[in-house]
Amino acid sequence: MRTAAAWALVSQYASFAIQFATSVVLARWFITPAQLGLFSIAFAAVTIVAFLQDFGVARYVNGERDLTPEKLQTAFTISVVFAWGIALLALASAVPVARFYGDPALLPVLLVVASSYLLVPLSIVPQATCQRRMDYKSNTMIEVGSSIANAAAAVTLAVLGHGALALAWGAFAQQGARLVVSQWRAGLMLPWPLRLKGARPVLELGGTNSVLSTCYSITARAPELVIGRLIDNTAVGLFARASGLALQLRMLVAGAVTGVFYPAFRRVRDSGEPWGRRTFGSWRPIPG
Repeated sequence: MRTAAAWALVSQYASFAIQFATSVVLARWFITPAQLGLFSIAFAAVTIVAFLQDFGVARYVNGERDLTPEKLQTAFTISVVFAWGIALLALASAVPVARFYGDPALLPVLLVVASSYLLVPLSIVPQATCQRRMDYKSNTMIEVGSSIANAAAAVTLAVLGHGALALAWGAFAQQGARLVVSQWRAGLMLPWPLRLKGARPVLELGGTNSVLSTCYSITARAPELVIGRLIDNTAVGLFARASGLALQLRMLVAGAVTGVFYPAFRRVRDSGEPWGRRTFGSWRPIPG
């Protein structure tokens, strides 16, 4: 578990460094607060429903005691069906949302961000299988690779003067890289043939997870949507810069370890070993 935690820390700190450096460069030279605000409104509007895409499938894959190939295929099918449904809903809502904010420039940004979520379900299960086997080296490659893709696309397009669309295509590139690297590390996993037999445990966990995800998503994204409607894009951009940095710092502290806990506890449970010695005894400070 200490090795997994070490790789998780590498992933968290490397991704943070890339994202922080990218945001500084973009904010200082290429992206105005108004352009960032336009992207933030689009991202918040899409994410408030797209946050449901996981539907608890990753947690099911990590926590299921006897994960047979049939159960894995069922989980993959549910992930794809549910996630693509959410993505199509986000695409269909792009025009109404742009009209609600009275900003035609918002529409293409919404469409690009929403389209990126069509790629998400093809990486959820492959990445979850890497986490299940405690292969956090692969998980680090996925997270760092997707952060690099985001940075490269966003900076390149911002330099070319594409403004908010540069950030949107950066988000698209991030999901594309996550799909490619996770599929590579998991050994090319596809959801076909689709399988729904034995879906009840996944759906039960997904229902609970969706309630929690909805509450979190609304509280996390509502401020940007309200500020964009009541004030202007510049105010949203300034708020997004401040709140985004605070969120990154919080995830920097807690994100790495919490990401390892769930599959680690599942392994301890399945082994039948005492919880106290394995969980608390293993999490000693990592020399460095």
